[in-house]
Amino acid sequence: MPILDLSLERQSYSVKVCASLLFECALGIAAVTYTEIRDTLERTTSEWDEIILRLQSEAKHELDYCAKHNTWQALLRLIHGSNSTHIDEFLDYLSTITVEEFRFQVLPPLEGIQEKDLRLKAASGDRDAVAKLIEAVANHNFFSTYVPFFLNEDVEKLKKHLIFLMKSWYEAAITPRKSEWENILQRELTSKQDMQSRLSFEAFIEWAIGATYVPEPGERNVLLVPHISYRPWTIQANLSDTKVYYYPVSDESLFGMNDPFRPSASLVLLYRALGDENRLRILKILHEKDRTLQELTEILDLAKSTIHHHLTLLRSARLVISNGTTYVLKPTTLQHAYKQLEAYFECNV
Repeated sequence: MPILDLSLERQSYSVKVCASLLFECALGIAAVTYTEIRDTLERTTSEWDEIILRLQSEAKHELDYCAKHNTWQALLRLIHGSNSTHIDEFLDYLSTITVEEFRFQVLPPLEGIQEKDLRLKAASGDRDAVAKLIEAVANHNFFSTYVPFFLNEDVEKLKKHLIFLMKSWYEAAITPRKSEWENILQRELTSKQDMQSRLSFEAFIEWAIGATYVPEPGERNVLLVPHISYRPWTIQANLSDTKVYYYPVSDESLFGMNDPFRPSASLVLLYRALGDENRLRILKILHEKDRTLQELTEILDLAKSTIHHHLTLLRSARLVISNGTTYVLKPTTLQHAYKQLEAYFECNV
């Protein structure tokens, strides 16, 4: 019997876990140059300072340049584009990549069927494409400055900057702990690959990154990249048809089973966030109703930068979320705070 097929093709997805010390290096650079979140990171200030002391003065200058222009984002995109697994291989790739390919790799993908064509034209210097791309990201908090910078800055200068920065940070931060971190990342890969076979696509991603995952239009692939340096934060980014989550390795992968008395990173972060008078005041204010940053500043009579710092800590502990222009309390995190502590005390040792 002839069949008239009116069904829609079902969207197929794939999820992959990929670990590399190259990503660890780039994310370490991202973390050390983002001073606003330094207090929320698990690595202490003294640990960061120790790494910086091992850098040459020229490398410190390149770190400042990176902080100003967020060139770490370009490093991450270039690592994906190169498919490199070793530092020498990646540095060779950076030194030989063409101007057009460099710009195409570092530019973020946009929504729309013709977005790849637009990026290709902009990367080759087409003025109309450049103008359209800059206009498309004009209202984006991050890319409104990032895209124009990478379209206008001299590419050879950028390549030299990234090569020197990547090589210097790798030697100072990665090499001293290379073997240890390789073992941690391998444990993480093994545990995630084992669980991937047991869960659905969405459930596995949510379990891995600790947040609700909702597929986006045109998104066919999800790449999970575990990291150590940026713990406890998860960073999300987009490649062409791929959503990337750089997520913190689990406590089990990081510490193994050698210290049964060690609390989880999330538990430490939660109670660190709660252990401050002004942060508790913010939580009580948000318990009454959602508030903007300006409203919190006026109520607490504190500097806006101070309030923003406290909100960053509260967000990292998942006590508060940003809902557009307002901040919202997550009561379930507070409700479960004691349960997490209780679970830690009752854990078999």
